[in-house]
Amino acid sequence: MRVLHTADWHLGKIVNEFSMIEDQRHALDQLITAIKTENIDVVIMAGDLYDRSLPPKEAGALADEVLTQIVNELGIPVLAIAGNHDSSERLEYGSRLFTQNNLFIAGTLKNETRKVTLNGIHFYLVPFADPAFVREKLQQPDIRTMEDAARYQIEAIKEQWNPSETNVLITHAYVINGDVDSVETSDSERPLSIGTAEYIPVGLFDGFDYVALGHLHKPQKVKEDFIRYSGSLLKYSKSEANHVKQLTVVNLQKDNVTHEPFYLEPLRNMR
Repeated sequence: MRVLHTADWHLGKIVNEFSMIEDQRHALDQLITAIKTENIDVVIMAGDLYDRSLPPKEAGALADEVLTQIVNELGIPVLAIAGNHDSSERLEYGSRLFTQNNLFIAGTLKNETRKVTLNGIHFYLVPFADPAFVREKLQQPDIRTMEDAARYQIEAIKEQWNPSETNVLITHAYVINGDVDSVETSDSERPLSIGTAEYIPVGLFDGFDYVALGHLHKPQKVKEDFIRYSGSLLKYSKSEANHVKQLTVVNLQKDNVTHEPFYLEPLRNMR
């Protein structure tokens, strides 16, 4: 299976008082091209579809246009989760109806992580949720940090899965390998948690065949090649001026996962 891993579209983003809608449309046109030319079987959007919980109408219209084109015209399933910029309830509105058209959206935390199986590959959709919400929703008083929440959710997944099958995790998180300097951040990334540690150790993801991450805006791996951030569609802060934005094309086979970049050419570059 060939998967297109994307994240952090941030539709409706304003940068230095300029709307990025036309620039985002230009980038998403290239995403459509990638689906066609790279023989993509499924598209992942790992959080932050929108830049804020109440996006402008232009952002909603663009998301509707692009997602409709992918699932209806091209016939490609889309797996999307809420990020910390999204309104989880609004993003999930209508999701049961969308599922009939192969648009799978996990906006709000559930007692059991949503699993979508496509061509024998299991995708686990873990939307962003604050530790306090996770603690209350799952009735787990020991959950205090993002690490606590992730550990509980991942352990619950592993209690139900078959590790000999192909298992993919989609989540929106700040994952590190030992310390915060192990990954590169950007100024446009909003903190995931206030008052508690927001970092999640990469070791929690051992056993998955691929981990599709959203949140950090630079394309990068975290320790292992199969644990990756695809990065954002565009440069959304001056700290990203030297980034080379891309989509990640993932070849998913059990015990043989490879990836390659599909580079995006911006309508207007940042300098």
